[in-house]
Amino acid sequence: FKANGFDYAYATGMITVYALKNCTVFWGNQPLFVGSGHRSMLWSDNSVGAMNLRVNYRFSKKWQLQFVRARGLNLLRRPNPTNGEAYYEPTSLSIATLYFQPSKHITIGLFEGGKWYRGDSTSQKSIPALYFLPLPGAATLQATTQANSANALLGIDLRAWVGKHTVYGQFALNPAEKNSIVYQIGLRLYPAKNPFIQAQIEYNHADNNAYMSSVSRLNFSNYNLPIAHPSGNAFDEVVLRLLWEKGHWFAQSQTNYFFKQSENETLLMPVVKSSVTSSRQVINQSVEVGYRFNRTYGFETFAGFRYRHAEGSATYAEGSWFSVGIRTALTNHYFDF
Repeated sequence: FKANGFDYAYATGMITVYALKNCTVFWGNQPLFVGSGHRSMLWSDNSVGAMNLRVNYRFSKKWQLQFVRARGLNLLRRPNPTNGEAYYEPTSLSIATLYFQPSKHITIGLFEGGKWYRGDSTSQKSIPALYFLPLPGAATLQATTQANSANALLGIDLRAWVGKHTVYGQFALNPAEKNSIVYQIGLRLYPAKNPFIQAQIEYNHADNNAYMSSVSRLNFSNYNLPIAHPSGNAFDEVVLRLLWEKGHWFAQSQTNYFFKQSENETLLMPVVKSSVTSSRQVINQSVEVGYRFNRTYGFETFAGFRYRHAEGSATYAEGSWFSVGIRTALTNHYFDF
């Protein structure tokens, strides 16, 4: 911009402080993922990372609390700017998870995600006092006591180890909306160690009103992207993933089949731009081979092929991609919906 101005596309970072032996504090905008699956039906790293404060506190070997308070944005400009560029509408976001581990083989988590109303293009509202309550239930209580001031998602996150294999699942709903149930059931199998082989199958479902609010600005989204599953709501999906590793070499295959996916991509945006309610079927198939230099942060070179076919009452799309590149897993990207 002009002589010395600059801009950047996207930057993330996080500072970690081990405040106490059993308490860790994080500050930054690194995305967060809640769950054990390929998808999260509660809170995913699909959306843009919001500036946030996280605290992980372990009460004992069996009990652990994590709460997150974040600043989100609806990508709607506020009018009459006094600076060179109009600000977007702010929102407040919250996460609280209380995990209980009755044995070393089972983990059960109580989850609440919240989006709090901070005003629209012509008004601004202060943060409610309940926002600072670091326990699951704060957003639900706020939405119950003051209508249209918050949107809550209450859920359970489960994981169990059966031998060396993992069974996991999630269940959640919006207490204020009918037809808002979401759930997940998945299985990870590890049949071999050398070469390392992993197989994963997962089923995900979201009702038509999942993640929605009677106030569209409180829909479960951030930066106009869904906070949970990248497809938003109103879908049924099966995920099948296969991985083979030998030394630094790997080969992997992934199939995503939506036998129901909404044809309206604007349902969770702060302003719904379309009233389309029809659905489509989508298959997304990818195959990759590559060489991994560092497993910890996923630094690797790869070559791959992806095929996508979508067909519905208002959609027909088909495409194929060949890719060659170098990447890391520091930031996750989803191209499988």
